[in-house]
Amino acid sequence: MKGQRCSSMERSYPQGNSRGGRGSISLPGPRQAAEDRLHLFGMTDDEVLAIGKGHALSSRVSIYAPISGTVTERHLTIGEVVEPVKPLFIIADLSTLWVIADIPENDISKIREGQKVSVLVSSYPDTEFTGIVTYISDSVDPQSRTVKVRAEVENPKGVLKPEMFAAVKITAGKTDALAIPESAVQREGERTIVFVAKSETAFEKRDASLGPETGGFHQVISGLMEGERIVTEGAFTLKSETLKGLMEEE
Repeated sequence: MKGQRCSSMERSYPQGNSRGGRGSISLPGPRQAAEDRLHLFGMTDDEVLAIGKGHALSSRVSIYAPISGTVTERHLTIGEVVEPVKPLFIIADLSTLWVIADIPENDISKIREGQKVSVLVSSYPDTEFTGIVTYISDSVDPQSRTVKVRAEVENPKGVLKPEMFAAVKITAGKTDALAIPESAVQREGERTIVFVAKSETAFEKRDASLGPETGGFHQVISGLMEGERIVTEGAFTLKSETLKGLMEEE
């Protein structure tokens, strides 16, 4: 459809020349207007000059992208009439992508712009992508109680795609904290429980508040004290026996 528009422009070319050829006042206006319109379509000076010399009409014209990037959307089909104001393609530079993370409001005080982030996606589990925090939202989501944090991540090979799900790790500085292994954590519905050894044969089931798992460990927020012995092997068996005992009592 672009080619049809070029054809009309090409026809305006000889009209300007023919007027001057008859000895009347030369009218560069139509010729210049035709050249300008062809240049708007991305045609080079050589291509415009070739049209001016040969007056060849073509049903096809090359469209040149104004920037380097990847075509992410196409808004036309073969045979469709295209208006000048309609975008034909959407081109995006995917060498750097934004990653949007939801950070719990309790942790947002530890996040700063410029901090390094590590990004993992399921498609490439053995590859860690790096970036930096570039924006922290000023509002908290009232439902999830999280804050949006944006990071820019380098994507030189183009393997990351827009709208992918990702896990984001942000190093917020090292502080001493009590942590327990994932193997010690058991769940009953919405409860998180840990078995604390009171003796070699006696165990206490304890509700605990834990942070998210990182490297196979959970930070203890509340429910456990430093120095307490916890069950890491056989915790699931203890939970099963506890549930069995409750069922027998009923």
